[in-house]
Amino acid sequence: MSDKNNTNHYEGALLEEIRDDIKTVLEGQQSMAHVPSDLAQLKDDMTVVKADIKTIKAVVTNHEGRITKIERVI
Repeated sequence: MSDKNNTNHYEGALLEEIRDDIKTVLEGQQSMAHVPSDLAQLKDDMTVVKADIKTIKAVVTNHEGRITKIERVI
């Protein structure tokens, strides 16, 4: 093979590798496109979870108080 053929072969292989790398980057970028909406949904979900935990704490505290009163009577 001549030097020119070797150079053309090397350049072709290099371009193919660059195209594959660009394709990989674009695929990664596309898969990240939904992240902001997922984060917004997660934030909304966490707001609901926090409210539920406050309610559970209130119920448990009330329940513990009632049990303590019953135990005093017994």
